[in-house]
Amino acid sequence: MESKWMTWRIVYLVTLVQVVLLNAYYGACMVSDLLQPPPTTILTVRDLIDSKLHVGYVDNRRNRDLFQDISDPLANELYKKKIKSPKTSAFPFEAAIQKLQQEHFAIHDEAIALYTIIEQTFNNDDKCAMKEIVMFTPRMTYTSVQKGSPYKKLLTFGFRKMLENGVMARELSIWRPEPPKCLYMDKFYPVDMETVAVALFIAVFGAFMAAVIVFLERQHDFKCFWKKKGD
Repeated sequence: MESKWMTWRIVYLVTLVQVVLLNAYYGACMVSDLLQPPPTTILTVRDLIDSKLHVGYVDNRRNRDLFQDISDPLANELYKKKIKSPKTSAFPFEAAIQKLQQEHFAIHDEAIALYTIIEQTFNNDDKCAMKEIVMFTPRMTYTSVQKGSPYKKLLTFGFRKMLENGVMARELSIWRPEPPKCLYMDKFYPVDMETVAVALFIAVFGAFMAAVIVFLERQHDFKCFWKKKGD
């Protein structure tokens, strides 16, 4: 049905433009959803407490000493709920790495000990699935100097010189190595045809039905055209 009302034509034009924009937005959302990295839901110690992950630690002297004196309330709650029993939570280093790689597991140890073996043995998907959470707040250490010592200025000058020359940055890079690199773009996420088959079928069927309807509506015009052409 055709309408000569100006308001109807304006509404139809605006609706057509909005449908085109909605279709473009929908396609952009699909592409961005396929390209973005998997979401990470465990970001804090509280998230780890509320999750279903099993938590353990590498059985060494440093970790045992840390868990003997816990001042942070969240870390203390995590220890009581998931790490309290050493028989089920303390593992040798190799067993802890294996559990971290093959199970839904969280392990506690120094980053300098874990990062190297993770970078060498874990695949890219395992690296991208991991997240580091700081359980204990780092403690500041100081250099003890006798009160009124004449070496105070000398030590201050030496520390400043080490900082300016990059010695401290080098030591920090050794004790705090870079996290394992996760390359999101080295894997493409294909879309199966079964997922979009219905949409393709509807598009093809709609194009076919549109052509049939246009032919039926304009059949009289085609006859007149053929008749005039024959005359």
